[in-house]
Amino acid sequence: MGKLNKHISLFLLAFSLALSASSQTYCIPYWPGTGPADIQQVSVGSIYHITTTGGSVTNYTHLKTSIGAGDTVLMGIVAGHFNFYAGVSVFVDLNNDFDLVDPNELVYNYYTGSTVHSVQLTVPVNTIPGLHRMRVISELNTTIANADPCGIIIDGDFHDYTLEVTNNCPKDSNMRVLNFTDSTADFSWAARSGIGYEYVLKTDTVDPIGLGTATSTNSHSANGLSSQQRYYFHLRTSCGNGMYSPWERISFVTCNLPDAPINQSGDFELCEGYILQLSVPLDSNFTYQWYNNGTKLLGNTSNTFNVQWFSGKYYVKVRRSQACVTLSDTANVEVLNVPDPPSITVNGDTLTTNGFSYYLWHLSGIVVQADSSNTYTVSQNGKYWVTGIDSNGCRASSDTVNLIGVGISTYSRATRIKLFPNPTSGIYSLSLDQVYKQTTITIKDISGRTLSSIEYRNIDKMESKLDGDPGVYFLEINTDQGFLGTLRVLKE
Repeated sequence: MGKLNKHISLFLLAFSLALSASSQTYCIPYWPGTGPADIQQVSVGSIYHITTTGGSVTNYTHLKTSIGAGDTVLMGIVAGHFNFYAGVSVFVDLNNDFDLVDPNELVYNYYTGSTVHSVQLTVPVNTIPGLHRMRVISELNTTIANADPCGIIIDGDFHDYTLEVTNNCPKDSNMRVLNFTDSTADFSWAARSGIGYEYVLKTDTVDPIGLGTATSTNSHSANGLSSQQRYYFHLRTSCGNGMYSPWERISFVTCNLPDAPINQSGDFELCEGYILQLSVPLDSNFTYQWYNNGTKLLGNTSNTFNVQWFSGKYYVKVRRSQACVTLSDTANVEVLNVPDPPSITVNGDTLTTNGFSYYLWHLSGIVVQADSSNTYTVSQNGKYWVTGIDSNGCRASSDTVNLIGVGISTYSRATRIKLFPNPTSGIYSLSLDQVYKQTTITIKDISGRTLSSIEYRNIDKMESKLDGDPGVYFLEINTDQGFLGTLRVLKE
């Protein structure tokens, strides 16, 4: 019974203290002054407070930290020690009415089963800027359900601190003027949940004085504007309780904008040296200036532009008057490197190349084979080259190979002339049909290039060595009695 009377007496004392508090003071809970659930440490923002006085001091309002309206900060609290764990409550006087019992002013109320508490402290975006009382209460082994900021603390502690709430009403972003003409304009800006806006449309840059036109939408349409007049659209966000963001503004000049539909927009790949022509409709009332990656392309002031060598984002600025300008859509062009030219290897009557996905084989300017084969078998004399096409569709062509002697048999029409062995590793023998006073043997490669020319006298047979790499060679035989023929020999 005595214990109950003690609790009643403590409650009446706390109630009396609350009633006697003036409108400029905060109530003070009753607490015994010390105990195992004392608050040991509070840290939030610039406040880092370690208590060394037990429960003998509770007013730490000289310790202050700042937080923007709408922001969240992490708050750390240590209460109790050893096996004495405390539940913790945190209160903030959000409306500065000198009590801590209004809705949302109890911002934390939890028992962690340890001495450490991590609090996500959020200040509502519509909180009035200024100094606000924050109270931290600890109580031994309880979650402090229905915590009373002015009640009786049986075995715990309380501290008061100061939160300075700053105006954090956010500026708007992505303000844009859309579809303006000689007399109308449409505006838009980023939408934010739970925030209103005020706007003013006028012809100077001075921030509006007083209130603007309030709206809850993120767009506005204006009509009846003067032609060829510069206007300034001023906008600010409203976060409630008299809090506004600074005024932001954008400008425009009323006019009928030029139409600039570009013929090519989007992403393109272009082989180096090839041409992608960009254009917009020609109008004698407009001027044009082309850009690449935002850099003016000097001298390119027609309604067309040829992209050929450089990658980038290409667009044109079309101007009706100094302030009446339209930007076309962008052509994002990647110029691809042209591959190195292919080379042709000649092996007998077979031409070979490598390094591409597709090949065009040419004979004297005519395509004789077009497929993915990197080889071509020749059937007649002529000038051959190949065009290689890589996986990007970019092309490169080889040098020309001039082939002669295609289709000549191993033996000449004078069948009595014989060359052996054929094929040969290098040493060969030549047998003629008779003794000639003068015999000239000229050796050429498959491209027609003369490698050697030797004159012999009074012979009908001879032995010689064929120098050079393996391949097809041709022996032209001329005598004092005329041309005998051409023999084809293969060196292995």
